[in-house]
Amino acid sequence: MERERPRVTGREPEKDATEEATVEGRPVPVPVAVRQRNLDYFRKLLREIREDLALSDWLSAWIERVDGAESVGFIINMDDDQEVEETVPPVVTGVHKQAIDTVQENFIALRSMHDWLDDVRYEFMYNPPPENKKSDYKEWLDEWSKIMFDFAKIEKKHVIYVQELLNRKPFQALRTGKEAIIDIGDDLAKKRLAIWVVKKEKLRVYWKSLDEWAGVIYDWAYKNAKTEPLFVYDLKEEHESFSELPEDEFPEIFKILEKQKKGKIVKSSDKKLAFVFDLTQ
Repeated sequence: MERERPRVTGREPEKDATEEATVEGRPVPVPVAVRQRNLDYFRKLLREIREDLALSDWLSAWIERVDGAESVGFIINMDDDQEVEETVPPVVTGVHKQAIDTVQENFIALRSMHDWLDDVRYEFMYNPPPENKKSDYKEWLDEWSKIMFDFAKIEKKHVIYVQELLNRKPFQALRTGKEAIIDIGDDLAKKRLAIWVVKKEKLRVYWKSLDEWAGVIYDWAYKNAKTEPLFVYDLKEEHESFSELPEDEFPEIFKILEKQKKGKIVKSSDKKLAFVFDLTQ
């Protein structure tokens, strides 16, 4: 049987809507509806690209934050073309965890010296008595001065900042906040256990006197046979307990050591102070 031939309709095959028609060799503009549809397509494509780039930037930002001390999880739902973020609570490790542990351990040590700090029966101690009740107010100041002094000693801080204490236990629980902390600092200064480096902001606490630090430095020099001239920056770089002392206090310590005949102060050609220890003492 002879196969049925395809019917000739007289129409040419349909062209893609995106192709341009021609009349007598000249291009004819694509109809407006077609151009609009193509424009919408490219706009959608561009929007998707921008969303992808925004997501990449977002992920990069998280990656920069995750330095081994934090762990962040996220889920992206690809089925419904929507991004759903699920944040896992950070797992604190490494240096950050060590810092948190140290703060907690230091507070436990402070609490062991002042066991009322976590006792609900002593909540009234966080609210300063009226100043017109002088005896009560003095007792309150005495107790909190001891706490601030011991706090600096346990933390091995020579300088403490009022703003920092506002965010640290137990000072953060003080009802009058900054005002109470300043009053406590003033009381330490009156007792000559501290001085204000910057009034109401920065307090130098002497949990060891400069005479005591002079003894610590001499013992270290004797133990390590330090006979060469030592400049302030040499002592600051030793990573010893005295290395964190304020730099401007070393000249006074040198004077104390010289007065004790444990060495002498010398100056370099650029007039920087150094100390030469006499280890025969």
